[in-house]
Amino acid sequence: MKALGIALALALAACGGPERQLRPSELRIEEELMWGERHLRAGEWRLAEREFLRALAIAERSDEVASRVDALLNLAAVYAATGRGHEARRRLDEALAVARGARYVRGEVVALGALASEDLRGGDAARARARLEEALAIARRAGERRLEARRLADLGVVSRAAGDDAAAERHYRGALAIQEDVGDDEGRAATLAHLARLAIARGRPQDAAPLLADALALHRAREDVSAIGADLEALGDAARARGEHDAGLASYDRALAVWRRLGDAPAAARVLRAQAAMLRVRGDEAGAKDREARATAAEREAAKTPSGGPMPPR
Repeated sequence: MKALGIALALALAACGGPERQLRPSELRIEEELMWGERHLRAGEWRLAEREFLRALAIAERSDEVASRVDALLNLAAVYAATGRGHEARRRLDEALAVARGARYVRGEVVALGALASEDLRGGDAARARARLEEALAIARRAGERRLEARRLADLGVVSRAAGDDAAAERHYRGALAIQEDVGDDEGRAATLAHLARLAIARGRPQDAAPLLADALALHRAREDVSAIGADLEALGDAARARGEHDAGLASYDRALAVWRRLGDAPAAARVLRAQAAMLRVRGDEAGAKDREARATAAEREAAKTPSGGPMPPR
C-alpha cells in the first residue's frame, strides 16, 4: 500500500509565515535540510539521512525547537521510505511530543499525519483516521490551509483502504480545490495521482491519463524521483486497463528504470509481474516467463532489502 500523504516530501518553509532574520545556527540547519530534501527527492537515502542527522545535531545544541522537529520529521521520512518503520515511528513520536510542547502547529499537524500513515501501514485504520481528524481540526483552527488540504487527501487514502471510494473521491476533490487556491503544486501533484488511481480502480481508466500527465509534469519539475516512478507505473496500469498493451509496456519499462535506480525491489517485482500478465494476453509466453523469472529474483532481493515505497507529500 502506498503511504499516506504523510509529510514526507518535505518543505515546511513553503507553508508560509512572517519573514524574520535567521540566526547563524538556523541558517546552517536550513542548509542541511535543503540538501537533505534534495537527496530525499532523488531517492539518495543515505545522503539524505546524513544531512538530516547533521541538522538535528545543530538544532539540539542550539535549542532550535522548530528546526529540531523538522529534522526529526525528515529523518522519519527516510526511515519510512527504506523499510525502517520502528525507527520512523520513534522519530515521529519524539517530533510530536516536541511540537506539542512548543506549540509548533505545523510540526504537530505533520507528525500526526505521518503517524497516521504508519498506523495504516500496520493495519490500524481506525487509529489512522482519528489522528487525521485531530490534525485536520488543528490545521483548520490555525488557518493552515495547505496542511488542511494534505490531511484531507490523507483521509481519502484511509477511505479507499476501507473500501469507501465515494468518500475518498470527496476528500480528494476537497483537497484539490484548496491546493489549487493556495498554489500548492507539490500537494496538488499527489492528489491528482490519487484521483487517477481511484479512476482506474473504479473502471474509468480513460479519466486517469490526463490526471497522471499533470501529476507527472509537476513531479518532474520538482525532480521527485519516487513520485515520478509511481506516476509512470500508474500510467502503465491505466493503459493496461484500456487494453493498450504497447503503451502500457512502455510506461512500465520507464517505471521499472526508476525503481531499479532507487533500489526498490518490491516495486520492480510488481511492475515485472504486470508486464508478464500483459505479454501473456498478447500470446508472448516466452516474454511473460522471462518477466516472471525477473520478478521472482526481485522478490528475493526485496526480502533482504525492504522498502517503504514512494513518499507522498506532507
